[in-house]
Amino acid sequence: MREIGSDYNMSDSLYSGFVRDFGWRKSQVSASDMVLAVLALLQKDVWANELNMAHIKTSGFFAAYDALSQFSVLRMGIQGAQHLQQLVVGQGISMLERQAVKTLRVFRLAILGDLESTSSHIFGSPFALRQLALFLMQTLRERSKSAHARLPFIIAGPINNTESQDVDKLLVLGITPLDYPLIQPHINAPFNHSTYAGKSRNHFGLVFEQVAGEVGAEARQGFFDSSAMEIRRSDMSAFVDKLRRHL
Repeated sequence: MREIGSDYNMSDSLYSGFVRDFGWRKSQVSASDMVLAVLALLQKDVWANELNMAHIKTSGFFAAYDALSQFSVLRMGIQGAQHLQQLVVGQGISMLERQAVKTLRVFRLAILGDLESTSSHIFGSPFALRQLALFLMQTLRERSKSAHARLPFIIAGPINNTESQDVDKLLVLGITPLDYPLIQPHINAPFNHSTYAGKSRNHFGLVFEQVAGEVGAEARQGFFDSSAMEIRRSDMSAFVDKLRRHL
C-alpha cells in the first residue's frame, strides 16, 4: 500500500501509530484496528448469526473486555468489524446510486426503509448507523466541492428491536462535520451556550431533545450517545421540518 497507494490517490491510506504484538505467530494489531474490533464486539449480538458465531454465548460487553487480553476473541472482533464495513459500503453505494440522500438547506437527510437489504437490521444499532452516515458524508464530500459538502448529516433507520411497541419507531442519529460552524445563536434553549462551544462538538443531542418537545413527538434518548434518539415514524416528518428551522 505504501508503494502504490499514491498512484491511486491513496497516499494517506496508512498512517503510523501504536501497535501491539501478540507473539511471533500472530499478526501485529494497530491501535485503530483494536478500537474497531472492540466496537464491533460491543454489537456482537447484531452480526454474530451472519458469521456463524451465534454459538459463542459471551455477551457483547464481556467479549469486548476479553478481546483486550485474548487474541482469539480479538480476531473474532476484527472479522466482525470487516463484516460491518462491507455492509456499510454496500448499503452506502446502494443509497447513493438510488439518490436516497436528500440535501436540504441546512443538513442532509437519509432514511433507511424496512426492506433496504437483507442486512438492514444491522443498522438498527447506533454504531453501525453512525458508520454508514460517516461513509455517506465522506463520499458525498469527495464528490462535491460545493457548500453542501460540509453540511451536517441526519440519518434514520428501523429500530433493531422487534418487540411490538418498537416496530413503528426509528433510530435517528445526527452527526456534525468537524469543520461545521457553531450552531446559530438564535436558539432559545434552557441550557448554557457553552454547550455549543467548539466546532468539533456534536450539537444534536440537546437540539433533538428540544425539537422533539416542541412538536410533541414521542421520543426517547436512552443511548450512551446523546445524539441518538428513538422516535415514532408518524412524528418524523414534523420533527425534520422543525429541525430545519433550528440549524
